[in-house]
Amino acid sequence: MRCTSASRGEMIGSLVEDSVSTALSELQKHWLKEVFEKGFVGYSKLSDRQLLMEMQLRGLLPQEEESEDDADNEFLNDPMFN
Repeated sequence: MRCTSASRGEMIGSLVEDSVSTALSELQKHWLKEVFEKGFVGYSKLSDRQLLMEMQLRGLLPQEEESEDDADNEFLNDPMFN
């Protein structure tokens, strides 16, 4: 799953915009608290696959079908989630 630099830049922009909205939302204070407690890697440092996964988790892209084993293994081996 490869992103072009234009689509990668667009995804980073969408994630930043969504993150700012989330951080400013009265209902999402726990999200900002977690960022301050655990830190934040930065979207530009994520792999293409991690960017796509983050976009899907936030509902900014449709989710792809994948087997349960693939999803479990991906999170276990992903340094962003460990």
